[in-house]
Amino acid sequence: MGNLDPSDLSDLKLFFKIMSVMPSFIIKMILKLMKSLPIGLLRLGNLGIRGIVFTLYYSSKTIPDYKDKRIHEIIGYNVNKVPKGS
Repeated sequence: MGNLDPSDLSDLKLFFKIMSVMPSFIIKMILKLMKSLPIGLLRLGNLGIRGIVFTLYYSSKTIPDYKDKRIHEIIGYNVNKVPKGS
């Protein structure tokens, strides 16, 4: 979030504040609509929410006290760096 434009960050915070007070059945309905309707703005919203979730999930960042396996260990993901010219 450190590289996010301040106005985008405030919009994102507002979005999450609104979602936090909505009943879960309304959130589920909105997410279903976002997934199924070909309306541009809803599809972009779906893409944005998925992007946030996937980024957080696959970043493998945890709280300092976390001792269990991280997602990269669980799915067997490794990055192998090869030096230039090798």
